[in-house]
Amino acid sequence: ASPTFDSKPTLQTVQERGFIRCGLHNNRLNTSGSFHLNLCRAVASVVVGDADSYEIVPLTLGTRWSILNNRNADLLVDSNTHTIEREVRLASAGSGFTFSVPYNHAGMKYAGDETFIECAENKKRYGICSSLSICVHADSTPLEYVADAFPKAFYTTTSSADETVIMMDNGTCNVVATELSLIFGSTHHVGDKQFTKEPHAFVTRNTDREFSDVVNWVLQALFYGEEQDLTKNATLCGNTTNVTSVASEL
Repeated sequence: ASPTFDSKPTLQTVQERGFIRCGLHNNRLNTSGSFHLNLCRAVASVVVGDADSYEIVPLTLGTRWSILNNRNADLLVDSNTHTIEREVRLASAGSGFTFSVPYNHAGMKYAGDETFIECAENKKRYGICSSLSICVHADSTPLEYVADAFPKAFYTTTSSADETVIMMDNGTCNVVATELSLIFGSTHHVGDKQFTKEPHAFVTRNTDREFSDVVNWVLQALFYGEEQDLTKNATLCGNTTNVTSVASEL
């Protein structure tokens, strides 16, 4: 169930609650120390003052927008592509969203049976390729590409990574089209060609500019820290004690 609606600004709500809620895809929930989990921890360390003050909210590609809009999560941190439609107004969500600067660029590839990967990559639909069957996540940018490249008979939409795995295992699909960061396991052959370039970013509700700005500043600070080699020289890192303003006042 959705939590009781709180009209207070998100930053205030999170600080009063004492932890931040980060939306993370189901197939990453058990990945301790993962890149995306560390992004969530970075936001928690700034907004709450403790990197361990976070709660992971499991989501799928199909549920992520409603989970964010319903305030079950404060932000989405995992492989969410910035598109103009999603920023202005995503029809399936009934709203637009605020995206940070991109923290990563990924892209769609095909994975699965090597023979049918070649069919998909070359858009072949005759001979042995007439048996091509592509699994692709609903409500995803790879679906937009696949739907433009193939008739509906050649692809099936799935609602989660788990469902995709099941359909690949039972032979419903022989190829999966997905972003590089979501390709599962190492048992499937991965094609050589990349077909899209996906700018991944933090996503927040577009009704709270203050919180969106703070989240974006965290990401910019991580970029700056990397540029200054802070990750390689721990002596350059330390708590700053002479700041008198809280984040909401900056």
